[in-house]
Amino acid sequence: APAHAAVAGWIEQTAGARAREFVELLAYHYATAVAESVGAVDDMLRRKAFEYLIAASGENRSKQVLKRAERFAEEALRLASDDPERSVALEALGDAFLTDYVGDLAWKYYREAAHARAAAAEGSHDPKVAYLCARACEVPTRWPGSMRLLPGPAEVEPLLALGMSHLPEGDSEERVRLQSIRASWPFGFPDPPMTEQEALD
Repeated sequence: APAHAAVAGWIEQTAGARAREFVELLAYHYATAVAESVGAVDDMLRRKAFEYLIAASGENRSKQVLKRAERFAEEALRLASDDPERSVALEALGDAFLTDYVGDLAWKYYREAAHARAAAAEGSHDPKVAYLCARACEVPTRWPGSMRLLPGPAEVEPLLALGMSHLPEGDSEERVRLQSIRASWPFGFPDPPMTEQEALD
């Protein structure tokens, strides 16, 4: 563990502004240092591992290496120590699975991310909660074709309401996203419901 931590520290220091080019290597060494630590894990080391795992997930997603993006995000989730960190890791999983067009898992992870972030907000208004709720609700309302099992409106409506309750004042990306979901509602949840063939068409 100390050797992996030392190598990671050296790479980070040497790379400087180019550290992004080495995020996978940094994620590997920091995460291995945490995994192989004996006794209590140094929290600074754990945070470094978490941050680079999230960065590595995002980097792989941007390059369409989606299975690796998912794996890095899953590893980050295992290292998360509180609701804000869990929310970050769950969002990374949602991003990876949505990009991979696996809507069921994108919905699941965005929804969990929103609830984790809301738990951390402790009653205060947090625009990030609104954003995560919007990302979750967008999956069944805008991209139902990415899902094998569509949630019903009774599952989605409370999440939409939670997002609306955390909106900041005035115009914002979060407000646009949530209002767009309202506009997409008849497409996501037509009355009467679409047949399976209509959904595929």
